[in-house]
Amino acid sequence: MAIFKLKKLNSAFYTELLNSMSDLVRVVDKNNMVLYENDELARTFGKTLDKKCFETLCEGDFCKGCALYQKKKRQRFKKRSGETVVKDRTYSVVVSPINVSLWERGAVEVFRDVTQETRLKNRMLARNRKMVNDLEVARTLQLSILRDQMPDHTGYRFRSVFMPCETLGGDMFDCFNIRDNKVAMYIADVSGHGVMSAMLTVYLRQEIFSQFKASQTPDGVLSGLSVSFNDLNIEGSLYITVFLLVLDLATGEFTYTNAGHSVAPLLYDGETVEEIISPGLPISNWSAQPEFAVRTGMLNPGGRILLYTDGLDKIHEDALTLDGLKQQLKLKTVAGTQLLNRIIYKYAINRADDITLLMVEREK
Repeated sequence: MAIFKLKKLNSAFYTELLNSMSDLVRVVDKNNMVLYENDELARTFGKTLDKKCFETLCEGDFCKGCALYQKKKRQRFKKRSGETVVKDRTYSVVVSPINVSLWERGAVEVFRDVTQETRLKNRMLARNRKMVNDLEVARTLQLSILRDQMPDHTGYRFRSVFMPCETLGGDMFDCFNIRDNKVAMYIADVSGHGVMSAMLTVYLRQEIFSQFKASQTPDGVLSGLSVSFNDLNIEGSLYITVFLLVLDLATGEFTYTNAGHSVAPLLYDGETVEEIISPGLPISNWSAQPEFAVRTGMLNPGGRILLYTDGLDKIHEDALTLDGLKQQLKLKTVAGTQLLNRIIYKYAINRADDITLLMVEREK
């Protein structure tokens, strides 16, 4: 069998083949001598033929990662790739071995101009860094408006947990004192994630707090919120679901209304757990002025109300999740933040969505 010789690469066949390529190609032997270069490489880099490869593009020294430069002369090398900058242009370089024998070897070097791609990548990375910074600023703003301290009233405990699934979440909750010895509490979910959703949660908190200055009823507050939201002229794909509850601390009676919130809060009366059901449309620009039904309930001594968003695992798909959640509310030996953390541990494994829990307990 005829042995392939590297120096035969100057034949007409190989010359025609390699010159037809738009990439820059050259062949180097085991002594780093350039045996062949196609026309495109010669036009771009200048003549490198019959010179040491590192004397032409490497500024007179060996490249540290050079596949040809081996301390052990008999060691074969593998295909390598990387990038290099020549005359302010960026090239991807693929060095493929030619191993005819331990004594007859070399490499084919293929240079491809990727300057535009590299510049585009760098611009995208710069924009991504800016976006990440913007998200962090928005996250700081969002977290800063979440209430650290729940209302403190004798005979009641108010507790909350908020866990966004991404840098920014679309969930929001609040719990605060209003007139006549009452506490307002709500849980909300803005469609989507990211900066727009986070900014809407900021708007939501401020607006609901403001609406309570004009109305003390849940339906009045949501009606005012709906009008304000429509004035924003936000695109139709964005909407807010809200479950709003007003608790009378003197009696334990509460009134509530729902604006499209998909999971019904749970009420534990000391013996059984039932869902607090109320129909209603989300806060959106889908209709001019939706109506919000108002209903009443009673939080008995020893009872609990849990408001939550749909971030809990399979809460819409598996009835066992809801049944398990109800059983957790019946526990008499676990209460407050410990109970909420227990729910997170059991029903928030995947963290596929924002998770928000808001609970009030009435002592016996």
